[in-house]
Amino acid sequence: MPYRVITDQGSQFRSELFKNIGVICGFKVCTATAYHPQCNGKIERIHRTLKAAIRAHYSNKLTQTLTKVLLGLKSALRDDTNYTIAQMVYGQPNRLPGEFFEKPKSILYTDTFAKELRKQMELLKPLDTRRHPSKKIFVHKDLYTCTHVFIRIDRFRKSLEPPYDGPFSVVKRHDKYFAVTIKGKDINISIDRLKPAYLLLTEVDAPHHKKLDTTPTLPNENLSAHQETEKQQSDLLNKDDQKKTTCSGRCVRFPARFKD
Repeated sequence: MPYRVITDQGSQFRSELFKNIGVICGFKVCTATAYHPQCNGKIERIHRTLKAAIRAHYSNKLTQTLTKVLLGLKSALRDDTNYTIAQMVYGQPNRLPGEFFEKPKSILYTDTFAKELRKQMELLKPLDTRRHPSKKIFVHKDLYTCTHVFIRIDRFRKSLEPPYDGPFSVVKRHDKYFAVTIKGKDINISIDRLKPAYLLLTEVDAPHHKKLDTTPTLPNENLSAHQETEKQQSDLLNKDDQKKTTCSGRCVRFPARFKD
């Protein structure tokens, strides 16, 4: 049983069922960052070969095509070990459909088969995987000191859509990924998709100046006289705004010369 299982961010791998299976079986589930297939490069290469073989059959029925493709992949010799996948798992190659109607040339007894299998498994040793040449990725030196970053949009973008989204606050830094706060959640993003953000001083950081009160003030002895004058002016305005009503109930407004 493996100690660690690395998966993508699919819903089937992040479900409670898969987490409970990991607890029962005793392995730890590790999730790769989004838009970073290099994390599971070996599996991605197998998927590429599998999809190419399925497309070569010109059949819409996946259930019938998949069995033939898997049988061929398990029965093919590997370049690095010179053994088939079936030999590495079961100790003997798969019997192909053409071999069902042919009699075996030699009869192998059980004891002899067990000895030969033990010898072959002792000789079989795993080899190091090939390292494919890759370009060195440029990482900005300010990325390890900045407080906010931009995230590159790797999904399909519209013609005028900006290539980066953000800025977002950096919570924690690691060698290959950063923890970034997006919509209130801390999400791990690979450094290949990050770019440092240079921000200006915000209103919170800028110094505050006390707003001056420009309202004129009156002396205390003239305050009561000023209030009395304002009251008289408001009474005159209210008196002028009063509407006259005729005997029939109509509201009329007489000219100023007829008000007195």
